[in-house]
Amino acid sequence: MFNLLFAALPIIAFALFDYEYSARQSMNIKYKEIYKPGVNNDEFNQTVYFMTIGRGFMYGFIALVVIFFLLE
Repeated sequence: MFNLLFAALPIIAFALFDYEYSARQSMNIKYKEIYKPGVNNDEFNQTVYFMTIGRGFMYGFIALVVIFFLLE
């Protein structure tokens, strides 16, 4: 219940109520540039994906080493 109340519900509320443009504005031709990064795969591509995976392994290794040396 704690996880649902304090972790999931704020994210769901943010996703439901947050928007920068209305549906009518987003169909306007002058706002088409907001979709270009997604269409061109600028913000999420294979390089970004593997760099994020590598960063996760690096942080996990650092946490493992720090905890290992703290327990010695």
